Amino acid sequence: MWFIIILIVVVIVVKVKKTVDKAKNEQLDRERIEKKKKAQTEAKARFEVITDAEKQKLLACGEDVLSTTLNAFNKAIKGDADAMLFMAITYQAKIQNAKKSAYWMQKSSDAGSSDSKYWLGEFYVSGYGVPQDRVKGVSLIMDAAREGNKKAIQSLKENGMSVAEMRSVGIPV
Repeated sequence: MWFIIILIVVVIVVKVKKTVDKAKNEQLDRERIEKKKKAQTEAKARFEVITDAEKQKLLACGEDVLSTTLNAFNKAIKGDADAMLFMAITYQAKIQNAKKSAYWMQKSSDAGSSDSKYWLGEFYVSGYGVPQDRVKGVSLIMDAAREGNKKAIQSLKENGMSVAEMRSVGIPV
């Protein structure tokens, strides 16, 4: 009789522990998601703004450059992948802000631009605006190549990847 009571208590304790562990894991997941959302919001506040100093640099390139960039910016913040790529290139070439360039390149890549995916891969390989991570960079370049991106395919060829190797990993050559 005591054995059965002990067995029932053990089963109940195990079930309670599993329930508590599950609740703790769910809470940790919610906290991680909330932390990620907060970081994204903070990044938006820092990167999805054209400062007065940046406008001055653009204006020094010409009123048309400033106007075109402001129009592209408005499209970019609404989710246009091509406008995001334009912003990334503008921050790289005209404003010379590597972090903002990488930010917009990432957003454009996430929105489906294979050109951005290729360039973001190059950013990671070189450490331009992002922490250097060659594995992540090459992975992005290969993903862009699999999507048929000519620059990515050329980059892989120039770095010693054969046509046979490319075909074996699903790159259309």
